[in-house]
Amino acid sequence: MLKTVSSIVNALGALNYKGTWNASINNPALASGAGTKGDYYVVSVAGTTTLDGISNWGVGDWATYNGSVWQRVEGGADLNGVNLSVSGTTTLSGLTASTDLALDAGKNVVSVGNPTFSAYGNAAQTLTAGVYTKAILNAKDYDTASCFDSTTNYRFTPTVAGYYQLNLKLSVASTTSITTYIADFRKNGSGATNGRAIQQNGSFGTFALFNANNIMYFDGVGDYCEIWVYLDGVGTLTISSNDKNTTFFQGSMIRRA
Repeated sequence: MLKTVSSIVNALGALNYKGTWNASINNPALASGAGTKGDYYVVSVAGTTTLDGISNWGVGDWATYNGSVWQRVEGGADLNGVNLSVSGTTTLSGLTASTDLALDAGKNVVSVGNPTFSAYGNAAQTLTAGVYTKAILNAKDYDTASCFDSTTNYRFTPTVAGYYQLNLKLSVASTTSITTYIADFRKNGSGATNGRAIQQNGSFGTFALFNANNIMYFDGVGDYCEIWVYLDGVGTLTISSNDKNTTFFQGSMIRRA
């Protein structure tokens, strides 16, 4: 438990400085429930030695004995608290972190990144004309939060709630002319209401290159997105592969919920 100097003095009366204490190697050796009331040490080396349930010792902290247990007085230049509770409106400035910070459902500050990925197929995928087929994107260029499944379901399931920019590019080859192509961003198995690229009644020859973009909300728990493709034509229809510039599915968070 973090204590203030005034609360310790009020509880113990006179304090007796015993010197410095290395909390990393417990030198001099201190033991839980053992000491002389009023004795205190100043931590010279931070460490995790456990004294009466306290193990987060920072440089400058005081280890004080109240006659029954050791207590910690925050004394370092940096706050070394655990389970800090803040009420009311609080403004934080000058934060430095290797990853982003956000609030979870319980309003706890957690460290998160912005899930970002780019997936593609490492082998050509043959399609059946006239039916919807899921795009098999079984390779990844990058996946910062390991949210894209490239081995089983070929889907993006972000673990951070928010709004995501999704981008798709597909190159399709056919033995005959392609007259219709559709690409759906399917959220949780649903189709066109979640974004679609469509061209109909055209004549695209034996090769078509099309793009789709969408912004989609994910709850960070189980929402996912897959790419499903529909093509008209006769003969073999093939999604090109191993070209990350012409066939890919990408996404990145643009705003947290």
